[in-house]
Amino acid sequence: TFRMGGKDELLARVGGISTMQGLRYWSVSDGGWKSLVTQAYAANSLNNNAKRADFSPLELRGDRPLYFSQTDNRSSSEVLYKLQVRENNDNLIIFETENVTPIRAFLITLLEPGEAKSIYFIERIKGNIWGYFSLSYAAGRNAENNEASLINRAAAYHRFFTGVPGDSTPPLATQIGRAHV
Repeated sequence: TFRMGGKDELLARVGGISTMQGLRYWSVSDGGWKSLVTQAYAANSLNNNAKRADFSPLELRGDRPLYFSQTDNRSSSEVLYKLQVRENNDNLIIFETENVTPIRAFLITLLEPGEAKSIYFIERIKGNIWGYFSLSYAAGRNAENNEASLINRAAAYHRFFTGVPGDSTPPLATQIGRAHV
């Protein structure tokens, strides 16, 4: 659980794509805190990924897909993602993200479009106390054996959406194949 004002404050955080830049996570392979998201911005549309202002809470109230671009510390190019709000009321926000372009490291395609998906549930418990739950899925031949990395990346997004500073808590997974829960 975490404390946050009203729904619009939460939606502003979800729509604040550019504020993800610099998001930190524990890199299992590097053995230290690293910047996960090196570049992030809201995009105009699926066919026009030009930079635009972050998404407003009002834009996140609709049911149309929104798009954003993100580059992480392991990929070699920008990845376009779809952001879809599935539920948006005073007590529950559900949204999902999915890559719509391949995730590549140099000439190797790590994940094809649609192979990196996450769904987030943010529910009001009482007053300004909220609960957070997410599920992430990474398919593809290179997703196997990366459990520790995926756990730490999911934890970074949890900290981002709940307002916890990026490297203020111990990493959940510190060794490949070993998670601390």
